[in-house]
Amino acid sequence: MKVEYIGPEGSMAFKRNKVYPVLSIERGWYKIPTELDEDYLFHPSMFQVVEGSVEDVPVVCGCWRPAAEKGRC
Repeated sequence: MKVEYIGPEGSMAFKRNKVYPVLSIERGWYKIPTELDEDYLFHPSMFQVVEGSVEDVPVVCGCWRPAAEKGRC
């Protein structure tokens, strides 16, 4: 899934209107690589989905194990 950053301008982590890949979804938050070349979790409200859907992204449970291993989150 790819998302466009729609959060506030002036962020060092993201460029406004730039598209970023979502690496995983953890506890409902998107794990996204930043402009600082580090991956962090961000609230989905800061982004707009432009390609794909949440079904295309691995989901990680709160216990930090993939949902498939645990059976459910």
